[in-house]
Amino acid sequence: MKERIEYFDIAKGILILCVVIGHVFDRGVINQYVYSFHVPAFFIISGIMQNYSTMKEKSLKHTFFRKIYTLIVPFLFFEFIGVIFDIIRHGVTLNIFGYTMNTLLLHCNNGPNWFIWALFVSEMLFFLIYYLLKNKYIIWLVSVCIGVLMITNNNLYSTVGLTGVGFLFLVFGYYSSKFFSQNRNIKVFVISGVISVVTCALNGKVDLWAWKVGFIPLYIISALAGTVFVIEGSKFIHSKWLSYYGRNTLTVMGTHHAINLTFKVRAGIETYSFLFGMVVFVILALLEAGIIWIFNRYIPFLVGKK
Repeated sequence: MKERIEYFDIAKGILILCVVIGHVFDRGVINQYVYSFHVPAFFIISGIMQNYSTMKEKSLKHTFFRKIYTLIVPFLFFEFIGVIFDIIRHGVTLNIFGYTMNTLLLHCNNGPNWFIWALFVSEMLFFLIYYLLKNKYIIWLVSVCIGVLMITNNNLYSTVGLTGVGFLFLVFGYYSSKFFSQNRNIKVFVISGVISVVTCALNGKVDLWAWKVGFIPLYIISALAGTVFVIEGSKFIHSKWLSYYGRNTLTVMGTHHAINLTFKVRAGIETYSFLFGMVVFVILALLEAGIIWIFNRYIPFLVGKK
C-alpha cells in the first residue's frame, strides 16, 4: 500500500484474535461464529490491498520474489516452529525427511500454515492474471473461472480447492474495494452484524480446512456479512494494540496454535471451560505481543519484515 489505512490494520487485528479465540474454543458458539467469516475476511482484505497496492506497477519478477520473502520465508520458518512444538508435545515421531515431506506436501507441521500458502498462491495467481490481461472485465471473468475450476478439482490435491475458495474471496475484495473504503456507516455495521449472526446460526458449524461449509449460499453470505461487520466496526475504533496485531498477523498465525496445542497436551486438557478458556486467550494474546516484538527486533527477515 502507498499509505497504511488504520482501520484495515485494526480489522486484521480483530480477525487474527478471532483466529486465536477460535482455536482456544475448538467447539461451541464462539468457535462457530468466528469460523463463519474469519478466513474469508483475510482473503477479502488481501484483495482490497491488491487494489490499493503499488505492486501493480512492479514487474512480475519483482512481485514474485517479494512474495517469496514476505510469505514463503515465514511459511518455512513457522513450519520449523511447528516441528519444534510437535516434538515437545509428542517426542520425535518422524525423521527429518518425514517432517520435510509434511512441509513440501503441504500437510503442514504447523496447522494454520495452509493459510499462508493459499494466500501466496492466490496473490501471485491474481497478479499474474492482472499482469497478462490488463482489462478489468476480462480479469474478473478469467479469475472467477479459474477459482471455480480449482474448487471443482479439489481432488487433485487437498489445498487446491481451499486456495480456490480463498482466491475467489480475494477477487471479490479487489473489485469491492471502493465499497469498503467508504466512510463509516452505522446502519451498514448493524445490518451486516445481524445478517452474519443469523446466517451463522442457520448454517451451523463450518470449517473451511475440513471442507465443511454447510449450505454454500449461506456460507458465502455469512462470510461476506461477517467481513463487512468487522471492517465497518473497525472504522469506529482507534486502538494501537489492535493495529499492532493487525500489522503482524503472520507471526500470530504461525505461533499461537502450536503454543495452545502444546499446553493442552502437556496439561492433559481436552477442552477448556469458558472462564479458563478466556484466561488462556488473554495469556496467548499477551504472549503473542511479546513474540511479535522479539521476532521483529531480532529476526525480522524470517517473518517477512525488512
